[in-house]
Amino acid sequence: MTQLRRIFKPPVFPGDDEKTYHAANVLLMSWFFVGISIMALPVVFWAYGVVGVLALIGVTTLSSGSIIGMAYRGFIVPAALFTVINLSSAIYATAAYSGGMGSVGYLSGSLLSILTAGFLLGWQGGVAFSVVGFVVGLGFVWAESQGVMPESRDNITQGSMLVTHGLILLCVTALLYGSTRRMRDALRHARSELDERLKLERELENSNIQLEKIVKERTAELQITKDQIEIILEHSRDAFALVQENGDIQVSNPAYDDLFGTMTNGLVE
Repeated sequence: MTQLRRIFKPPVFPGDDEKTYHAANVLLMSWFFVGISIMALPVVFWAYGVVGVLALIGVTTLSSGSIIGMAYRGFIVPAALFTVINLSSAIYATAAYSGGMGSVGYLSGSLLSILTAGFLLGWQGGVAFSVVGFVVGLGFVWAESQGVMPESRDNITQGSMLVTHGLILLCVTALLYGSTRRMRDALRHARSELDERLKLERELENSNIQLEKIVKERTAELQITKDQIEIILEHSRDAFALVQENGDIQVSNPAYDDLFGTMTNGLVE
């Protein structure tokens, strides 16, 4: 059980929450597609036999293993791109052997490919794979007009349509779940940042109030000290004077003025 938890647990990149988050999304989609491939094994066996089943297992193991390995090593963008390419290749290859433009999964598969690209790579990825889907559709139209499309091996029935669209709906549900989780995590992160900012603002405001209080107290103390010094100088019988470097008297007390004369413009009369 512990080994299974280690396998399914997404990697954590300390100090880079965004990278950790995108790695979790890549792994989510990768493991989900592994599950879809397992669910599709009976359908593949019915349509293509043992060879088709072995091919699906081999391709899924190789591609998903590569994607998971890249995600754990921190190559998130290549892993996400490879995930979408892997999905799109499987969709369009299946469509090519299932009737091309007229196949059950072409339109739904193209939509799933675009949604996955937008989810993992952003809107630019969604636009890019929309263009890819359109170009592939043009290729199907041209191949059908030239009579070079592979022979269809898919007998379209109500059951096959139900299975195909069911798998598509499961994939879309997973994408919606991932998008909802992304929005929820983004809102939680934004709220956390807002709370932290409000906390810092309150602390700064309290610091400013405390600083103003200290400044007022020190100013009052200095004023008291100044008044005390002035009282001492005014009533002292000793002569005191503050003389500048150039010899001018800046401040003197009454005893000094009585002894040496009244100070006028900084000079003794």
